[in-house]
Amino acid sequence: MRDKNERSPRRPTSPDGERVNKRFEHIEPGGEHSDILAWMGTESTLPNPSPREVVERLRQAYPLLFTDPPKPLQKGVHKQIRAARPPSLEGVNNTAISKGIGRWVRQEAYLKAIKSRQPRHDLGGRPVADVSDEDVKEAGRLLRQRRYRLRKNRKPPKTTAPPPASEPVAECG
Repeated sequence: MRDKNERSPRRPTSPDGERVNKRFEHIEPGGEHSDILAWMGTESTLPNPSPREVVERLRQAYPLLFTDPPKPLQKGVHKQIRAARPPSLEGVNNTAISKGIGRWVRQEAYLKAIKSRQPRHDLGGRPVADVSDEDVKEAGRLLRQRRYRLRKNRKPPKTTAPPPASEPVAECG
């Protein structure tokens, strides 16, 4: 079993253990074309934060959008966030941002907001569009699937066995 910090052996890595994207392995970090890697979000000086940490950074950057309870996000908002790149997301690549947003939209409260047909919101927290019927159906399906898995994986309650019947004691007398 791999350690949770150990990278998958299938992904190519450089001698210092960093992942290498085959298409860009000829570009050296800090070299002539490193600005292209930085622009693409493939080069970062810091290790990528977990999706949970990205969500916290998104909540700092966009407090009117990433609220509790969650509001449905405008379609394509991840592209707007990547383009705006607020200071709290400095050093976070595009993949990590997408994973953080993916975590946000898969939470149960978000799916319930979609199912209840709350309007979609832009980066400023303003309602911009209605939720489509397909999105409502998909949210309902995901919620049912989640409930089914929880019930399926729930362990049956422990039943206490009745105390063993004691043998009748013969009376002396």
